[in-house]
Amino acid sequence: MTKQIDGQLSFGELLEESHFITAYPQFSECADCWCHDCRYNALNEAIPRDLAGEMKPCPSCSFCLEAGSAEMCEIGSYKNGCKVRATDEGISE
Repeated sequence: MTKQIDGQLSFGELLEESHFITAYPQFSECADCWCHDCRYNALNEAIPRDLAGEMKPCPSCSFCLEAGSAEMCEIGSYKNGCKVRATDEGISE
């Protein structure tokens, strides 16, 4: 962190320190996806939420990784993303 404070941390070092590349190794699109930092995401805090009547973490990132391509979830309203997270953040309509 001393390098970061001194302004000497390169972008690559910053990504490495944040573990972003190891968590999402295949897709640069993940940085712009609503799901990549969600606490309900199975790859993050994995807080269970209601999915089709069953309480479990959201597998959204796992779907992208298994499919081998990024299907970005962009949030403009709860209709375009996770209604649970949108409600938590006061975004839902």
